[in-house]
Amino acid sequence: MSDVNNQYDFFKEVNIDANGNLGVVVTGGGGGLPALTTDHVWLGNASNVAVEVNKNTLGTSVTADNGLTELTGNIELGGTLSKQTTINGGSNQFDLGTLGSELTKFTVNSIEGQFDYMSGLQGIKTSVNPGGDTKALFDSSGVKTLERGIYDKQYVTTITGTQDILFNLASNGFSEFVRLSYANDGLAITPTQVYIQKGSNFIETNTTETKMNFGSNSVEINSVGVEINTNDLKVTGTVDGRDIATDGTKLDTISTNADVTLDSISAGSNITISPAGVIASTGGGASPLTTKGDLYTYDTTDERLPVGTDGQALVANSSTTTGLEWKTLSIYGVKLNTPTETEWESERTSWASNNAVGALGSALKLPMAGYRFNSGGIGAVGSNGSYWSSTVNSTNSKRLTFDNGGSQININSRAFGFSVRLIVDGTFTQNEYNTDYSTKIIEHLGLTYGFVYNTSTHKIWLDRNLGATQVATGSTDTASYGDLYQWGRPFDGHQSRTSLTHSDTLGKPSTEYETGTWDGKFITTAAAPNDWLSVQDTSLLQNRDSMTNRTLTLEEPTVSDDITIFRTDVAIVMQEVIAFSTGTSPDTTYDIKYSTDRSAAGTSLVSSEQTTSVSTGDVATISNVNIPANSFVWLEVSAASGTDVYLSLDIRYTKV
Repeated sequence: MSDVNNQYDFFKEVNIDANGNLGVVVTGGGGGLPALTTDHVWLGNASNVAVEVNKNTLGTSVTADNGLTELTGNIELGGTLSKQTTINGGSNQFDLGTLGSELTKFTVNSIEGQFDYMSGLQGIKTSVNPGGDTKALFDSSGVKTLERGIYDKQYVTTITGTQDILFNLASNGFSEFVRLSYANDGLAITPTQVYIQKGSNFIETNTTETKMNFGSNSVEINSVGVEINTNDLKVTGTVDGRDIATDGTKLDTISTNADVTLDSISAGSNITISPAGVIASTGGGASPLTTKGDLYTYDTTDERLPVGTDGQALVANSSTTTGLEWKTLSIYGVKLNTPTETEWESERTSWASNNAVGALGSALKLPMAGYRFNSGGIGAVGSNGSYWSSTVNSTNSKRLTFDNGGSQININSRAFGFSVRLIVDGTFTQNEYNTDYSTKIIEHLGLTYGFVYNTSTHKIWLDRNLGATQVATGSTDTASYGDLYQWGRPFDGHQSRTSLTHSDTLGKPSTEYETGTWDGKFITTAAAPNDWLSVQDTSLLQNRDSMTNRTLTLEEPTVSDDITIFRTDVAIVMQEVIAFSTGTSPDTTYDIKYSTDRSAAGTSLVSSEQTTSVSTGDVATISNVNIPANSFVWLEVSAASGTDVYLSLDIRYTKV
């Protein structure tokens, strides 16, 4: 409160008791004002006239012009202290002085509580240990001094003992330094460094590096990279999704000093792989490969194995320099026969001309190989071609013969030696030939034969005469002539054009396989019927009408298997079907059907037969034994079980 009428001072003291209540001491009325009763005060009204008022009716606050406000019994600083004010509460006294409009002195003998912040204060000093929680400003060692405090910038100096707080700011005339410490542990900040320490362990970062130290182990990060000193870097879990421990084990298997780079791979000093995948070697010679499909092989040095022809397979052969060779696959299970008179006639009439030119120009390329007389001499070589048929005529047999003037089928005695060209049993489509025969071979007496196909007769033949080393390139190509067989006689060496002769006067066999002094010799005879046998046998070369068998082996039979077994161009009579298996617990149920139309449902030859035998086989029940000419015979599987099963069928029949 200010003076009333500008001449009466009536507040002498304002006291704050221990409970924070306001106490007012008034000294009389002064200037003729009467004494005040209890709790009454003089106040100036709007006309500057002193009025006695009960202070309890003044409301909740009174604001004096020195900036102090009473609020429900408490005093708050409500503005700038423009006058010197003394607050006296018992033994505690606050003297506030002014310098212009700023507080220049604040002496506190005893303060409880905490200063959260100071605005405009230039000095706070206490001469006794204050009570309450003052946090970092005080401790039990006694007097501490806050030399300077600003709202958002603080620093404390001359703090002693084991607890330190030191803040220096250059903007306030001090060097830039911050330190928080307890004994030897703490935080320090300078313009170039931040340092945190606990015992011998610390973290330090500055303008050039960051360093973490744990005892004798440290990690440094700088412009060069990351450096780990003393111990290994250990990682648990994964790094970028990778298991370092597992991958590290793989890295351990890399040989010491192995040369591995990101842009190329090298093995020692000899082999490199470029980024483009090109392999180069400086340790050996130049590559011998020259052609697509060549193989890089080795004998005593690096060698080239030229690529084989289409359909050939690479097989081992220790007799070759590299131990390898390309070889045409052999065909097995094919039945070859001496052609009948009818088959020769069909072939002859398909030629473009009915003579030696037509014979050479046909698919069979037949040369004029000559023949061997029953006396043992050889004649008509290069001027006549004579080829045996399987057809007999009384005591003689039929042959195909041709020369430059013509061709025909006629008869001849069986002691003569003629050429033999074998035919595959059956008729075939072009696709069947292409798939099953065109790239296959058959071997006989050390020679290799291929197959040819006549598109007119749908027959498949061997590509050369028995005993010939090559396919004929001309009617008089000697390498294509081959051997000369006596009719129905086995190949025992007699067929060679240079074989010795044996006169029948010295004896001759009564059966085709009887052995004697004639073995390997051409048997000569001058007596009718001019046969190399002492007892004629017209059944020779007639095995087409004897029992024939076909075998099919099926790996891992499965339900819905539908596989062609064979096709017959003549009517046949089914004699027996036997099924057997290998493997663990084989159990297969099957049907065998036939029809002239492969796409048809077919007629059942064997129906719903079950086989489990792994020893003697299971004989099937045959429903229809007669199969017409030009029929397909096939297998259908309706149930199958077992492990590693191989099912084999043996089908036996005779031709009508």
